Amino acid sequence: MTRTQLAPRDFDFYEEARAVVARGRAPFAPHGTDDDARVLVAIADAGLLLRSAHAATMHRALNRLYDAQNRDGGWGPNPDASCPELTGRALDALGRFGLCAKQAVAGRAIAFLLAHQDECGGWRDARGARPVACSAAVLAGLLAVGFDVTAPAARRAARVLKELQLADGDWGSAQETAEALLGLLAAGDGDTAEARAGAEYLVATQRENGTWPGGARSLPVAALAKYLDAFGGTAGMRLDPPHALRGPKAA
Repeated sequence: MTRTQLAPRDFDFYEEARAVVARGRAPFAPHGTDDDARVLVAIADAGLLLRSAHAATMHRALNRLYDAQNRDGGWGPNPDASCPELTGRALDALGRFGLCAKQAVAGRAIAFLLAHQDECGGWRDARGARPVACSAAVLAGLLAVGFDVTAPAARRAARVLKELQLADGDWGSAQETAEALLGLLAAGDGDTAEARAGAEYLVATQRENGTWPGGARSLPVAALAKYLDAFGGTAGMRLDPPHALRGPKAA
């Protein structure tokens, strides 16, 4: 396997991002903050933000995301319902475009997140569920704006992710495993036994058509790409499933 097999062009989401930018419209997606943040992250990772031809589209989308911040400092599905996961995603997106922890927008968001960290050290949704997705999204957002991931809040969240890992190296599904792996990478815990086990689980369970059980597609590939970029060569890791790791085929 070569790293070129994990290039952004293999990810469905990057292709969506490219198509959206080409259309030059904002908002990017019909479901508000979550989709806007995800596509902005994909655009940044794909290097499209460097193209001046798309500057107007970027500014419109970023302004929309800035304006969606609630009075309590968080982001959510509506002005009365901020949540840690969407706040983390918003910070992840805005941080890719220059927002830093010292700025007021990020400072209010960080204060919201720290105030809503649960007693165990992670983050959950309004129903007390989705600890893996929420904690991973928050860690990614904190990293993106330059928050100190060695601070107690980040260390507690990383510990929670490790404690939630199952015996075979996964976190319940391929999607959650990818989210957890990205969270550990964001927390600076990529070079750990838990992260390695998660990466190995994703490789071992990828189907012949490039997808994973449960319908996961792009996120596991993105998580593995980041893991391999950081540790694939130095950890002596061999990712050798029965078939070569590849991006999912178009439906």
